[in-house]
Amino acid sequence: MPADIPIVVAAKHAAPAGSRDRVDRESVGYVPVMGVGKKKARDGEMTGPLKIAYKPVGLLSGVVGGILASQVFALIWKQVSDEDETPAPLSEDYSTREVLFAAALQGAVFGLIKAAVDRYGMKWFRRFMDKPRPPSSAVVTP
Repeated sequence: MPADIPIVVAAKHAAPAGSRDRVDRESVGYVPVMGVGKKKARDGEMTGPLKIAYKPVGLLSGVVGGILASQVFALIWKQVSDEDETPAPLSEDYSTREVLFAAALQGAVFGLIKAAVDRYGMKWFRRFMDKPRPPSSAVVTP
């Protein structure tokens, strides 16, 4: 999807009929479309080389977070159900309610662990790169 949508205003130098020449940029007005094109970085958001340098850290923390989340979920499921394994979605040995409860619990645990690992991974990376988070624009009054 192009970042600018051409709107023909008035052609100064129109191409002859049947010509493959494009209309001059001067004769066409370009109006940027909201949400398309380059995004501005928000306060505290990484840009450029710092963002590229964080990619391996993010991948590694994602793997570690997934392993940690599966271990935490296994412990919670053992406490909740007194069974070692979680119910498989296609297994007829478990009720639908039990399968859906296990899936919801697993999603909540994975979401919580992922958010925590991503957040603390970012804090560690910023501390390591000595790039403190910019101060908040909100004014706190005592």
